[in-house]
Amino acid sequence: MKNILCLTIDILLLVASGLFVACNPRKPSFHIGVSQCSDDEWRHKMNREMAREAAFIGDMELTFRSAEDRSDHQSADIDSFINEGVDLLIVAPNETEGVTAAVKRAREKGIPVVLVDRKLNTDDYDAYVGTDNYDIGYKAGTYAAATLKDGGSVVEIGGLTGSSPATERHKGFVDALKDAPNVKLLASADGEWRLATAEKVMDSLLQTVPAPDLVFAHNDRMAVGARRATSRHGVAPLFIGVDALPGKGHGVELVTNGTLEASLIYSTGGDRIIQVADSILKKLPVQRNSLLSTAIVDSTNARILAMQVAQIEDEEAKIEALNDRIDTFLLRYSHQKIMLIASIVILVLIAIVFGLILRAYWTNVRTNRQLAQQKHKLEAQRNQLILLSKQINGTDDGFTDKLRKVVNAHMAEPNFGVEELALEMGMGRSQLFRKVKNLCDCSPNELIRAARLKRAAELLTSTDKTVAEVSFATGFSSPSYFAKCYREYFGCNPKGFLKKDEKEKGKE
Repeated sequence: MKNILCLTIDILLLVASGLFVACNPRKPSFHIGVSQCSDDEWRHKMNREMAREAAFIGDMELTFRSAEDRSDHQSADIDSFINEGVDLLIVAPNETEGVTAAVKRAREKGIPVVLVDRKLNTDDYDAYVGTDNYDIGYKAGTYAAATLKDGGSVVEIGGLTGSSPATERHKGFVDALKDAPNVKLLASADGEWRLATAEKVMDSLLQTVPAPDLVFAHNDRMAVGARRATSRHGVAPLFIGVDALPGKGHGVELVTNGTLEASLIYSTGGDRIIQVADSILKKLPVQRNSLLSTAIVDSTNARILAMQVAQIEDEEAKIEALNDRIDTFLLRYSHQKIMLIASIVILVLIAIVFGLILRAYWTNVRTNRQLAQQKHKLEAQRNQLILLSKQINGTDDGFTDKLRKVVNAHMAEPNFGVEELALEMGMGRSQLFRKVKNLCDCSPNELIRAARLKRAAELLTSTDKTVAEVSFATGFSSPSYFAKCYREYFGCNPKGFLKKDEKEKGKE
């Protein structure tokens, strides 16, 4: 029973460990570090898209960090990702030169790097995903020239000086205006991608240059800041921005309510970024430069776009709600599955334990039955031995007395047999045979053997002698022959007889 209990405990522990593993999800194979240069709604949208696509692909974990428009912070973030041993880096560089050294350190550690939105002055990266910023600037310049078809003046509020989008958008804008000589670029200033900075810059420009007819800002936030400044100065130029994000207070709504004349879609491309990263991690071929498309949003399409975006967002919200419900159902299913497996295992264990107990019970019953049969047989043989002894002891003549004394005197001698017994009794072998047969109903040889076996049984139960010692003490030539004769006479082995006798004594 002790062994059964130990086996049951071992099985339960094994099952418990298996259920513990089943309750814990597998750790994702890939860890991706995302280093954003800034923290704004456009980047939040990109992060949400990346997280959603990563969840769809599965087997990857994303960690997001923002440098808050500081290159030194971004370099520290990248170094931190390197120390954590990420499998891939996604970097939106704050400046063209500011984080080049940090990206190079990552590449030296064998970490793949995907640049997004902005570029570096180096080719030491694996892939780039972003919109063609030169094309955005060129489309903005073409739209400005078409809007000011009778001529006019323009002010440009650029992004952070040293960042690739600011440089490329400015170049594209200037190149487009070359085809419109009647449109004059009054000034270009750095708005650092921020609303408050653009407002201050525009306020300063209006004190040094004539009021412009149109302002091109490199993102919608800076366009709003510049418009606040012009409103204070009592001028109302047209404004073109970049991003055209959907949602309240963002680019599409600003075009719809007339705050902006137009805005250019600057795709976040979060899903495409993760797809490229996944291909790199899986050693699949990827396009080194993945350029996202752009388009102008103005009064002709803003409302339609807003309606489409609202519908898409509504569908996405429903999908998210369905996903949450599916996750809840899957979690419930997982728990129920674990409980079902645990219940089945427990029932199987109970059945095994019950079977083992039942088997042990029937084994014990069978053993007791066999012991009882051996006991009855042994008692019958003992009774025969006692009867034989009484027959020998019950005769009145001196023959039986002398016979018993001679047999007992020479019992330990292996070579003492019928010839030696006849010689000691002073009669012939045939005469001895007839005499013993008449008295004991057995042959002299059987008499000698019976006496020896009786003496052996007494020694086994009354002394500490071993079976071998008892066999030699009673005149048997070998323990094996003794055991054979003993088994034939008593129906059990000498050791079994000894153990049974000990049990009987213990009961008494």
